[in-house]
Amino acid sequence: MRISWLTPFTVDITGKLKEGENLIAIRLDKTLAGPRGVYKSVVVKSGDSDPKAAVSLPEKWNLSVMHGNFRNPDSTSLPLTLTSLKADETKLSYKGIWARYWQTIPVSAGSTYEIKGTFKTPKGFAGKVEYWVRSSKGAALDDGNKNVVFLSTEGKEQLCKFRIKASQDTCRLFLTLTNGIGPVQFKDLTVTPILSIEP
Repeated sequence: MRISWLTPFTVDITGKLKEGENLIAIRLDKTLAGPRGVYKSVVVKSGDSDPKAAVSLPEKWNLSVMHGNFRNPDSTSLPLTLTSLKADETKLSYKGIWARYWQTIPVSAGSTYEIKGTFKTPKGFAGKVEYWVRSSKGAALDDGNKNVVFLSTEGKEQLCKFRIKASQDTCRLFLTLTNGIGPVQFKDLTVTPILSIEP
C-alpha cells in the first residue's frame, strides 16, 4: 500500500503475470481525507524488451548512398557494416559523406515504441552515427520523428535506446553514417511496443 500522494512510486510485478491477457488494477483507499483518484500518467513497462512483443523486422535492409564513395556491403542483413571511403567534395551537407540502411515497418498510430540497437566504430573514427526514425507525417522532428546522433565509440560497443510515439501506421528506420571516413557496424536493432495507460 502507498500512503503518500506526493511522490511517484513503482510496483514490481515480476513473476505475477501469466501468458495471454492480464488485468492490472489500482485500488483507492478512503481512509485519508481529501480528493482521491489517479490524475497522473500510469505507465506499465518491462525491464527488458520481450522478444515475443518486438515488431518483426524484414531480414534484408535497403542501402542508399547519398553523398560520397562507400564500400559495397558483404551483407544487407544484421549485423550491417557501412564503410565510407571518400567524400564528395561537391556536396556541402554532411561534409560530402552520407549513406544509410533503411526499411519501412508497420506500427500502430498512437502507440509508443522503444527503439534499441548496438553499434561500434573503430578508434579515431571522425564521422557521426545516426539513428533516424520517421513515424509522423511531414519532416519536422517531433515525438514520432527523431534523430539520435553519436560520435566515435573508440572500438567499444555503444547502446542506442530511445522511444517514439507513432502518428501513422508505418515507420521508416534509418541506420546512417555521415560526416567522416571509416566504418560503422550496426550489430542489432529491435522495435518494441510500450504499453502506456493514460487515465
